[in-house]
Amino acid sequence: MGVAVLESALHQTVRTVLGRLAATSFLIAAVLAIIAESSFLTRGTGQTALVVVMVMALLFAEAILGWSLIGSGVASSWIGWVVLFWNLGWLAVLVGWVPDDLYYPILHFLPLLLIGIGLVRQANTRPR
Repeated sequence: MGVAVLESALHQTVRTVLGRLAATSFLIAAVLAIIAESSFLTRGTGQTALVVVMVMALLFAEAILGWSLIGSGVASSWIGWVVLFWNLGWLAVLVGWVPDDLYYPILHFLPLLLIGIGLVRQANTRPR
């Protein structure tokens, strides 16, 4: 929901296309996450191909979200850079060094938390 609201804020900037791409790819990744999580409940098995696709889709979606924040004015540009490099860095680390276990949910929540904190701080510093 937060990504959809952020997309509407990005729609009013020069980052319209990237914001829409980020929101759409995040929606696709979220649907994959729901399916993968439900497969854990029904089968109780470990990592499947669906989990690999889900993790990669989430990392790419958040990287696009970070890219769309850079220079948009919606949030500080440094937040966009941190989110972009965080997700691309973890994609390289997970695929390169620990390909047997890619699913660490905290990796997907921290960038969104950083964006949320940055948006709240920026909203509080704007003149009314």
